[in-house]
Amino acid sequence: MAKISFLKMHGIGNDFIVIPDFESRVPAISPEQARLWCDRRFGVGADQILWLRPAQGTAADARMEIINADGSIAEMCGNGIRAAGIYLFDHGPRSAQPKYRIETLAGILSVEVRDRSVTVNMGAPVLGG
Repeated sequence: MAKISFLKMHGIGNDFIVIPDFESRVPAISPEQARLWCDRRFGVGADQILWLRPAQGTAADARMEIINADGSIAEMCGNGIRAAGIYLFDHGPRSAQPKYRIETLAGILSVEVRDRSVTVNMGAPVLGG
């Protein structure tokens, strides 16, 4: 098995395994791997894996793929995108007003980091089935 670099991050009660993969070197993460890595007794322990990758032909700065601890795929996570914003702030290009566009399964969302506080424009809520 290849070595995979990761960070452990948390936000308001959720914890994440963050895998920065902007060179697209990490092979597909199987549901079985996700369950093992997120296991709190035998793995790293996390609610979700945040796989940060290059955006797919969009104007976004990055793409965030979210894998739940049970191996299923999540469309979006508010605390997760905040963690991704802090990661980009800490490891990406710095600017006076760091704003990032992050591609998710819920669309491209805008994230702004100010004094290590992160705000996300998640759009209008969609209610009902």
